[in-house]
Amino acid sequence: MDVEPKFETAKILDSNKIEEMVINLNGNNKEIIITKRASKRNPTVIQETLKMLSQELDSDNYFSINKLQELWFAELNTFFVVANYEKIIEIDGDLFIVHDKEVKNGLWVDLNEEYWTTENTTNYEFVYELKIWGSEWTNKLLK
Repeated sequence: MDVEPKFETAKILDSNKIEEMVINLNGNNKEIIITKRASKRNPTVIQETLKMLSQELDSDNYFSINKLQELWFAELNTFFVVANYEKIIEIDGDLFIVHDKEVKNGLWVDLNEEYWTTENTTNYEFVYELKIWGSEWTNKLLK
């Protein structure tokens, strides 16, 4: 299994396909959603959850980053996100998205700064958030 993206073999979707995908994504009922959260200092739960989806990610899926998701999707083997999710977010500064080719299952990983106040002291922490949807991918995590 390769942990480096193979953009040289990726198919960039044309605008008509992306428009169709966005309509499908907005219209899909994402009834089953699993959310995992972990501190950036200890992202083990994110890593382990992505590893549980290795089989699904080690195939051609649709990949994009948040800023471009209505303009650009690449169809490529997405296994690289398992080992590189932190680097992907660092490069873009925002979440990334993976959808299966039927646009029925997917995930996104994001990094947010959270803060809270206790005893007049404000605390800050960066937290990864992983959302997985679609019955096939979520059922794999529920076994």
